[in-house]
Amino acid sequence: MQLRSGRRLASPRPPPPQGDRHYRRHLRGAEDRISSLPEDLLLQVLARLKSAAEAARAGAVSRPWRGLWTELPELTFFCVKPRLLEAVLAQVTRPRLDLLDITLVPKRGTQVSSLLRAAARLAPQKLIVLHHATTSLALDFMGFHLSPPPSGEFTALRSLTLETCCIDIGALLPLCPCLRVLNVYDLIQFDTVKVHSALLEELSLKATNNDIRRIDIAAPMLKEVTVAVDIAKDFSLSFSAPVVKIIEWDCECTYLNVGLNTMWKPNNIHERKKHGFHVVSLNIAAHLDLPDAEWSIQLLIAQLPSTVFSVMELDLKTEGHAFGSLLLHLLWIRPVIQSLKVVLARDKVGVPCPVDCPCEQHSNWRSETVPLTNLEVVEIQGFQGEDEEVDFLKLILRSATVLRRLTIRNPSDVSPSNSGYKKMCSIMKEYPDVEYHVHSI
Repeated sequence: MQLRSGRRLASPRPPPPQGDRHYRRHLRGAEDRISSLPEDLLLQVLARLKSAAEAARAGAVSRPWRGLWTELPELTFFCVKPRLLEAVLAQVTRPRLDLLDITLVPKRGTQVSSLLRAAARLAPQKLIVLHHATTSLALDFMGFHLSPPPSGEFTALRSLTLETCCIDIGALLPLCPCLRVLNVYDLIQFDTVKVHSALLEELSLKATNNDIRRIDIAAPMLKEVTVAVDIAKDFSLSFSAPVVKIIEWDCECTYLNVGLNTMWKPNNIHERKKHGFHVVSLNIAAHLDLPDAEWSIQLLIAQLPSTVFSVMELDLKTEGHAFGSLLLHLLWIRPVIQSLKVVLARDKVGVPCPVDCPCEQHSNWRSETVPLTNLEVVEIQGFQGEDEEVDFLKLILRSATVLRRLTIRNPSDVSPSNSGYKKMCSIMKEYPDVEYHVHSI
């Protein structure tokens, strides 16, 4: 190119090929601005990779980066073998980790107690053993048998989460003397759960893949507990948590014959305590030709953490059977309740009961009275105005002497002109002190 002055502007020389020795010398002389950043900032860059392996590979970029991954506060490992991981963890220079997230290569029968010892050296404040994640140590054992280390303690550990693992909780907890939070999800192969901890404040336990024979909880500082288990026919419970404020306790009865009159079987029982309300919910379905019950419904309720509850919720699938004697039986179990909710579902309305059906064996319930001296609120959902429903309503109104509010939610196809509907409204008007509401759903 020629300028106005007549001088020619020389074209820039093309860069030498990358294999040229002058080019390599040029790169060595160039300023490495990334490596000149403060180490704290470099650690932030490596942390964003979300992978200990990728952070280690970044050491190939520049000499100052080599080994820097060992100082990261959070480490994540994907699909590694326990033996190899132990050697890698031995290189970590930090005295404590905020996050250690490990997914192991699945191999049945692997013993990982030595890996736990390696993790204990890093003094994690939170330990998670699960399919993913942990300020935390996360170990994904994918069904491994997990043995607590024979020595050593997680003295800094405050939170522990275990998922899909086979482990003796009772043997592990003495190694965690300062534990505050324990989460155990999908516990397998163990039918006994022992949780004895002096400082534990929150507990979550889920074990629905096998039946549980015993739960033993002794935690004087426990404030919140959530349990979901499938109980065995010889299930027993020992529960000592004097300051507990929140309870979510769900027991399935898949492996247990619980029933009444060889036809009413509870599918599950749920207890919850929160904000001063203590509620027990029962889901009960009608089944003909049930085997003899191994447990009574009263015994099932007795295996809850607390048998002193103020609210009872009953979800009944009647299949067209008479249910009055069942409701009377349940009210006698806990007559001092303050609130009652009944939900009726009839999947086979109009199908007559067989001759000598067990549901009709105790028809004298209609004339009985239960001392419901504390019952103040009643809600009934699914009434259709049948004679049995009207009789049960009469029983409630004459038994609950301090009843304040009664709510009935009828199916949308029940017309106000229905004779049973009119009967219920007429009966309620005989009790002027009771505030009553009738709605369609």
